[in-house]
Amino acid sequence: MVCVALAIAQATSPGKLLSSPNTAFDLETKLAWTYVGLRVVHSLVHATTNAVMVRFGCFMASETVLLGLLYKAVQLVF
Repeated sequence: MVCVALAIAQATSPGKLLSSPNTAFDLETKLAWTYVGLRVVHSLVHATTNAVMVRFGCFMASETVLLGLLYKAVQLVF
C-alpha cells in the first residue's frame, strides 16, 4: 500500500521500479525491492525449516524496511 501511495503521489513511477540494474535506483525503489526480497526469504524459511527466530528476524527486518518506505511517504505529505 505504501508503494502504491508513493506511485499515486508521483514520488516514484512503475518504470523506476522495473528499470535495469545498471541504472541508478532511487531510495524508495531500493527499499521496495529489499522489502520484497525479505518477505520472500521469510516465506522460504516458513515453508522449509520454520526456524522461528530466523523467521522473526526476517520479519523484523522487512518491517524496518517498510517503516523506511512509510517515512518516505510521510515526508512527501508534509
